[in-house]
Amino acid sequence: MRNYSIENGVGRVLFKDYFVSYDLPRFDNSAMDGYAVKVSDSNRVVQVGDVVYAGSSVDGIEVKDGYAVKIMTGSTIPLGCEAVVPVEDVTLLGDGKVRLPDNIKLNSMIRLKGEDVKKGNLLLPMYNAFKWVFFSTFIISGYYTY
Repeated sequence: MRNYSIENGVGRVLFKDYFVSYDLPRFDNSAMDGYAVKVSDSNRVVQVGDVVYAGSSVDGIEVKDGYAVKIMTGSTIPLGCEAVVPVEDVTLLGDGKVRLPDNIKLNSMIRLKGEDVKKGNLLLPMYNAFKWVFFSTFIISGYYTY
């Protein structure tokens, strides 16, 4: 059997099962630009402190009652965060404070680790013809040849 780069393998038949290499997403992350909050702070004014950017560390950052963390799309969820409230759903009050909306739901706007694909799940079974629609799935799962 021969390995093919995925771009040269379109139309060829897979000779083995392929499994997901790691969870996707790889870590809990924000689905929106917004504020990492506690659910119990619904309809309250909270102080905004830290800012978390995609790719930055959340070491030492914790969401506590009455305290929100500004967070960007794709950023790691900081300790204590129960939901992300989109930036367009808060009221800016000045002095680093925002009013949160009513009815914040647990895990709202949080993409949980492995919610798209779980490590070890069957990605593509053998004997299927490799098609272009599989291209991104293979790359995301860490396969560059098959």
